[in-house]
Amino acid sequence: MARTTEEILAGIRARQAQSSATPVESQRFRTAMQGATYNFADEIEAAVRSVLPESLGGGEYEQIRDELRQKLSAYKKANPGEALSYELAGALVPAIGMMAVPGGQALGGARLAAVAGAEGLGSYLGEVEELSDVTPGGAALATSISAVGGPLAQKGLSVAGAGGSQLIKYVRGKFGDAPATAVQSELRRLAAATGQSVEEVIQDVMDGRIMAENKTLQASVRALQSQGGGAAREITERLPARRQATTAAAMEGMQEGLSPGVSGNVIKAMKATDEELGRLEREAYEAVFGGIPNVNTKIAREIESILGRFPDARRALTSIYNKRNTVPLWDEERNILRRVPTLEDAEIVRRLLDDEASVLFRAGSGTEGAATADVAKALRGMLDESYAGLRSVRADAAVRREMRDQFDTGRKALAMNADELEVAFDQVKAKGDAAIRAFRAGVMDAIRNRSRRSPSLMGRLADPDRQEGAVLRIVFPDESIEQMQKRLDIAAGSQELYNKVMFNSMTAPEQAARSLMGTGDISAFEMREMLTGNPAALISGLGKMISNAMPQMSDADRTSVARVLLSDDPQLVMKALTDNTQLDKLLAKIQQVVNAGAAGVRTGVTQQTGGLLAEGNY
Repeated sequence: MARTTEEILAGIRARQAQSSATPVESQRFRTAMQGATYNFADEIEAAVRSVLPESLGGGEYEQIRDELRQKLSAYKKANPGEALSYELAGALVPAIGMMAVPGGQALGGARLAAVAGAEGLGSYLGEVEELSDVTPGGAALATSISAVGGPLAQKGLSVAGAGGSQLIKYVRGKFGDAPATAVQSELRRLAAATGQSVEEVIQDVMDGRIMAENKTLQASVRALQSQGGGAAREITERLPARRQATTAAAMEGMQEGLSPGVSGNVIKAMKATDEELGRLEREAYEAVFGGIPNVNTKIAREIESILGRFPDARRALTSIYNKRNTVPLWDEERNILRRVPTLEDAEIVRRLLDDEASVLFRAGSGTEGAATADVAKALRGMLDESYAGLRSVRADAAVRREMRDQFDTGRKALAMNADELEVAFDQVKAKGDAAIRAFRAGVMDAIRNRSRRSPSLMGRLADPDRQEGAVLRIVFPDESIEQMQKRLDIAAGSQELYNKVMFNSMTAPEQAARSLMGTGDISAFEMREMLTGNPAALISGLGKMISNAMPQMSDADRTSVARVLLSDDPQLVMKALTDNTQLDKLLAKIQQVVNAGAAGVRTGVTQQTGGLLAEGNY
């Protein structure tokens, strides 16, 4: 038996009840008045308030009416049982009033049916938002069901509720739990093929997936596309757009986690950052150098000693000053300082020693390189001790170089062994937030670059057992990885469906899926037509029951099926899969009325019938 919409919604929302529940205003009195006035209480209150000044709650009629309807609707959704009780309590008022009318206590068959039908029609008219929304079919259905249901409920409930059960059996027997249309029949067959319940299918859509991306339905989507027509157009147009949108959402999520604040080109952003840091670094050095014309005597003597012992550094220093067209620091003829070194001179000498040590290490001269590095380190210590401003500027410059190096390393991460990367990233984290940000930005740049050349990248990133997936999970922020995994799974599923449907030829599973189209249960429409003796419906229905042979679905039917399979709107999917939503609500309301007791039940049933049919846009 198909599950009701109320049951489906209850299951989906149960897990979110605590977080999503919001208090609504109590509308007990207004709800009771709706019952007493056949759903016209909102119009009556709006009409009265529309002639009052705003200070007394007045305003535009339509604005007040719509506000009241919203409040009543929210209250009913939040408190369905309580709302029903107050509606029924209000419904007692006209029922008691009828008792005071001569002859109203003992209405017989035809008169009782007429009164009940009029009550249902009145409630239907009161519930519709505008009189222009009234349809002849809806008015007739409200009148006819009320004319039958009201008397049955009133008479039957006086005998231990048997009449209420008969009414439910009558309505359910008339329409049943069968699918409402051939489209719904096909969709239910496809949903059942996934092995999921309707609730689970809808939950998937709420989570961002679409029915078509379920692996078991890929062959069916391909079969639909192969038949051409409207379904093929829907699929051909929507799948590329879906693939592009899900990939963009996944890329956006990764960019938010790996390079927050950067939109698009990561290299461009990092270059701009590096250039800005470089400019600030130069300005900082110029400021600290300009404030200290000459170093102290101790450092000056140390520089003179260093230049006397390191001819390569001495020649490099002279070359720098010649190119700058400034007075050299060293007198080559006398082999002494030509002038007192400035702080900038001292820092240049230190850098030249660092460069020389690096050259020696790379050339394999480790001992000589270590000796040179020790001298450079000692000079650095003297400068840092004497000039704190220089130490601070140098530290900032080191951070800039570290960021540049970590960005470059991060760009190579996708090709690194995952175990080695985990160790390397632990070392990066020990260097601070700036290094972590730069490394992650490098990884993001690598992902962007590879995504342009490899359409299957989303699938590999979604799989933690693949190289790319393992790398992402090592460097991505832990607090965001679960949400990121969902986006990647959706993007991967979208890409897989796109490839399967748009590029692959028909396979045996897809041929089989095509042969099963339209072989679902008999629809409620067909059942209703069979019950009326429609010859065409009898032939079609008997054919399904005897052979379950494939009826050719129309192009419009296939197009409707395709739209639901590709829809990301959970409300649309739920409406397409669940049968006779408003009828199910009506039956539930009738059962609640039966349990509530016999007093005023005829009026309550007819009002609920008219109101629900109006809500369902009949």
